[in-house]
Amino acid sequence: MNNSSLISIISNKGGTGKTSISICFAYYFSKIKNKKTLLIELDSSPGDFGVLFGIGPEKSIEMALKFPSKLRNYVRNFFDNLDVLKGFSNPILAENIDPKDTYELFSIIQETYDVVIIDTQNVINGIILDVLKISRFVFLLSETSVESVFRNVELVNLLKGKFNLDLNNLFLLINKKRILDFLNFREISKLTSFPIFGFVTYDKHFDKSMVLSNKEKIFNTRLFSNVNRILNNFYICNWEK
Repeated sequence: MNNSSLISIISNKGGTGKTSISICFAYYFSKIKNKKTLLIELDSSPGDFGVLFGIGPEKSIEMALKFPSKLRNYVRNFFDNLDVLKGFSNPILAENIDPKDTYELFSIIQETYDVVIIDTQNVINGIILDVLKISRFVFLLSETSVESVFRNVELVNLLKGKFNLDLNNLFLLINKKRILDFLNFREISKLTSFPIFGFVTYDKHFDKSMVLSNKEKIFNTRLFSNVNRILNNFYICNWEK
């Protein structure tokens, strides 16, 4: 595989904002950094991409895995430099993917795109594990509650212990930070063996359905402003290494 960058966003708790953050990441790299970007949905519950991005059943990762050489037929171009690949229609299909098929598809993806953003689901399955193994960076997303952080720390322990993943490329992001949440940070720091990379302020006005109604509006949200700031720092510190 070439040097294009896979960035996976994971969490062990629902409602942490994985899809919203993934969308903001994709906007940042495609628009701010002018990178040819692919946003992939690995949520087989099923996920939201079909509705959010107006993608029909004929375009999906299921088809791309069957016919990887025809990848261009199964992604939707959303705007300049940003393509979107919808996830599986049901979890049973996602559970039966041969790792060889995953690596073949992602080899082609990495030859085609500069940056690949992976929006995952709460439950880890085989294809998510395979993608985590080849991800250059992994962002662990948590809310500010001790429960959310604890569940995510347990996820990291599972990935390291049971599946022997090397997660030295892991970055912890705290999402939905509110004014008084600093009171929790001392307790949170006791749970983690890795530092908090950044805080994303809670944005009550952000709605991921904006991509359906007015896709440019996301650039003016507080959430995107926070992600932009964090990724600028990330880009300076980690991207060129």
